[in-house]
Amino acid sequence: MPKISIIIPVYNTEKYLHKCFASVYAQTLTDWEIVAVNDGSTDGSLDILNEYAAKDSRIRVIDQTNSGPGGARNTGIDNAIGEYIAFLDSDDYVLPNAYQMLYEMASSQDLDIIQSELRSVNGEGQLLGHSDYVSDSAIDEGMVYSGKDVLLHNWFFTTDQTFFVRRDFLNEHNLRFIPGIYHEDTELIPKWVYYAERMRCIRDVLYHRCLRDGSVITSRNIKKCYNLITVGDSLTAFADSVQDDDVNVFMHRFACMCYAACIQYAAKAGIPIRGIFTERGSRQKYCRKLGASPALKHRLMAWFIRLHWDRMFCAIYKIFADK
Repeated sequence: MPKISIIIPVYNTEKYLHKCFASVYAQTLTDWEIVAVNDGSTDGSLDILNEYAAKDSRIRVIDQTNSGPGGARNTGIDNAIGEYIAFLDSDDYVLPNAYQMLYEMASSQDLDIIQSELRSVNGEGQLLGHSDYVSDSAIDEGMVYSGKDVLLHNWFFTTDQTFFVRRDFLNEHNLRFIPGIYHEDTELIPKWVYYAERMRCIRDVLYHRCLRDGSVITSRNIKKCYNLITVGDSLTAFADSVQDDDVNVFMHRFACMCYAACIQYAAKAGIPIRGIFTERGSRQKYCRKLGASPALKHRLMAWFIRLHWDRMFCAIYKIFADK
């Protein structure tokens, strides 16, 4: 059994694959496997993956019809055999000491999850800034927490690429992504954290995420709005199933953040807000959810939307968003 299974979903990233794989080969820990899931690529990505697999028995390639990043990661999890799982996007890369540091910490302290930091870079590899998901929270990086405690310590959501997760933990709780949607990690990671019995959050930057034109992260379309509502609804349903008042409150707040993000995303992308919530069921229902949020900005959003002042909200939002 390898120590780490590195799951790499691949979709039309032939220009970036060599740099991604080079960062894995540069790791100081060499007891790993790569589970590369070609998710219906139409460029030369599959050929490149097969070339790597032919030369290295640690690399397995799975070819499937397109099911989105979440579906590809699920396939990777289902086929992984490593003790721990790391997620690496095919246009990103990790620093050379990343997996040794994470594995030694996780295995020595019997951790279910480690969350670290990332930096974003552009298509040319230039740093765009530091994403302080852990640093901006009240988490003490030297302590081992239960996941519930993490949720209640001003925890900040991050992306699945910064999570190092014990494989048996994922399988024990059947924790999988919703396939075919955007923001699939937003829906799943709070559940990962909730179920974790032992978790650490560290401030080491171990991952570089590439924000290139045309990537899933930078693209804008109305499906992202609808998927944010899907995520919020899923977290609301999960919150209602949790027998813990404090965690229930956190999950409902997180769901409200998704609904608010949907509105902000629509305003920024020039997508008409009118009808987004109506098409998903009830405009007033989501206004009530936002109106019950402890966050003032969520209540203000609800007020604007309830009064059908969508254009005014977009104009005001753009003024503040551009500052």
